[in-house]
Amino acid sequence: MLNRRQFLCGLSAASITALGPRSWQADVYADTLSATEKPCLQGFIVSDAHFGWDNAQQPDPEEQRRAMERILKRFPYLDLFIDTGDAYHGNLRGADGEEARHHWLDIIANAAGALPFFYIPGNHEIIGARDGDHEDLCCRLGSMPCRPYYSFDIKGIHFVSVPEMIRAIYVTQETLEWLALDLRVHRDKTTVLLSHNNITGTTGPFEDGYRGVVNSEVLLRLFADNPQVIAWMHGHNHNYEMVDRDSVLYVSNGRIGGFDPSHNLEEGSHGLGGIFFAITEAGLAVRSYSATRDCFLDTLGIDNVAADMCVATTMTPNAPSAMSYGYGGARDGQRIPVKHHIVGEALTRTLHLAGVEGDTFNDDPNLSLYAARHAGAQDRPPQQMLMACEVRGSDVTWHWDAPGITLAPSEESGQQVLVAIPRGSRNQVAYYRCAPGKSYLCRIHVTAEETAGAIEMQGRMTDTRGNTLYESDKVEHMLTDGAQHILLPLEVPAAAHDGTIYTDESSDIQTQLAVDIAFAGLVKPVRIERVELLFTDASQESVKPGVRMGGELYRATGALSKAEVMQFTLPSEKNKAEMVECVADGNQRVTWLLRETCADVQVRNAVACLRNGWLEIGPIRADWLEVPVIMLASLVQHDYPWPVRLYDISALKMRRRDGMIEFSDMKHGEKATVTFHTEKQPGHIEGGELLESEAQRVHVRVHAEEMRVSFG
Repeated sequence: MLNRRQFLCGLSAASITALGPRSWQADVYADTLSATEKPCLQGFIVSDAHFGWDNAQQPDPEEQRRAMERILKRFPYLDLFIDTGDAYHGNLRGADGEEARHHWLDIIANAAGALPFFYIPGNHEIIGARDGDHEDLCCRLGSMPCRPYYSFDIKGIHFVSVPEMIRAIYVTQETLEWLALDLRVHRDKTTVLLSHNNITGTTGPFEDGYRGVVNSEVLLRLFADNPQVIAWMHGHNHNYEMVDRDSVLYVSNGRIGGFDPSHNLEEGSHGLGGIFFAITEAGLAVRSYSATRDCFLDTLGIDNVAADMCVATTMTPNAPSAMSYGYGGARDGQRIPVKHHIVGEALTRTLHLAGVEGDTFNDDPNLSLYAARHAGAQDRPPQQMLMACEVRGSDVTWHWDAPGITLAPSEESGQQVLVAIPRGSRNQVAYYRCAPGKSYLCRIHVTAEETAGAIEMQGRMTDTRGNTLYESDKVEHMLTDGAQHILLPLEVPAAAHDGTIYTDESSDIQTQLAVDIAFAGLVKPVRIERVELLFTDASQESVKPGVRMGGELYRATGALSKAEVMQFTLPSEKNKAEMVECVADGNQRVTWLLRETCADVQVRNAVACLRNGWLEIGPIRADWLEVPVIMLASLVQHDYPWPVRLYDISALKMRRRDGMIEFSDMKHGEKATVTFHTEKQPGHIEGGELLESEAQRVHVRVHAEEMRVSFG
């Protein structure tokens, strides 16, 4: 276990020398690093590009492109590049959304080139998006294997994506279940958490209901239990700020787009930029960099924009790279598609299982989490928000009871108040993922005075295209005096799955359960104390939880608690994308994590696998570019040139044999080009021709479906 660390914030450039491989001098990262310098992991983070925002404060895409070019030129020895969300602006539909995603891929993600690149979705694209399954859209955009939460290891340092998926200010229970397992599995690794929103009470600006995770205390307790966590680095605020709280460094990652909160400061606008960080065996150093000004912001005399944390870390230059992914609190019978984006000849896979506490699977059943936001003029009533359900109706009056809520009597005869679980139309293509052919139950606990009115409940199963596959019978009940528990049975037929992953294992179409609870004719207050979704015969613990993958079933033999972890070694998976099926008795839930170690290559924008000695790439997942582009990032040192960019190519096979790079079965267009990261010149080309050579780049035009390239 790591010891808690000594921390100093806002140091001068000279005092950071001990951590960095060389000192940061004046306003220039003056010296580049070579393999002979002090071992170090270097990374850069951008955030909040907001492509597609129709506002005078949004920079032109070409200005954002210039900022990226300056960052990459200034920091030539980065080990990884990260984007912490708001890739494009919310509520963009159709062609507008397509164009915004195109810009982000072209200007941000693909511009990172041969660097390993990782993306953590922001509130705008993961919640504001309206085109179908927005979480799957984010996974496609960022080449994520399973869910928007995942983790990865670079040079012995562990990084975890922790998105906010139902509300901009809420980390879901699903995410927390998986994060707790991930931190237990990686307890021996220095860990940096990456998110879009900030932990309440750390970095500003502060805005109720929008800037600050509402269940921050849960996360803080998790950090306290896991001293390997040294930092929480996030977007959303658009500013640059670093704050120490209980020996964890909280970093606001600035902006590569969107509005500029610094424009009223005496020192002027910060402009576009991001966060540079370096981790050595002795600690973490972080500095805010303005690409617009081409300087570190602390050199301008700005406080709290540079930090130096002294702590023994697990940074190890030659440690194998790894990727971990899975599902928190997955339900019995649930099928989950998995896409592979990292491959390795010596790849090892370990499966980790943990149980789940309690019988309910919906978020915040006690209605204990609440926020109010003044989203518009201050003279308007604030927007009241529960985290995992939504109260709707014209001029609805309700208040939070901390926990629970009370609905006020309706002033209009016949007015209906709707409580939607999880959140009306926005989340009905994402929550709660459930399998057909199962018996579920919705249970609501209410207290009323006298005959307060009527309640009507109905559930439905939809698919991630928005199609309704099943609607339950309605349950109607008169609200009488006292406490009442009202039940809605949900007997979802097995047939409610046409065209989904339950009929075609290669499909990405999933199914989810939602419930509407309508209150009508209220003449007395009604208090809602608890709303639960669960399996009909659920108990309080996970019994024999497991997963089926690759034709094999891996499961516990009895009850498994949340604190216990079962580990299985899996065969090295070199085949194509797979489907994972969850099984469990008891509360019928399981949390699983699959760790893949010794990764050689990260493939972005398309799926990948190793089979029969070939690296097979395709089909394209991120299909918003006019011409398909596939990016490859090496996670190990190669002693020979390796492709980094495949342009106008949608699928192929490639391998290295007898000193040649061989390409086969290429599906490509007329402009198909393979770019190699090398200073060497090709010695021989079959099936193509040398197009252009520049500094550390060789471009080869493809002529045929087969091509062979060697280098002198």
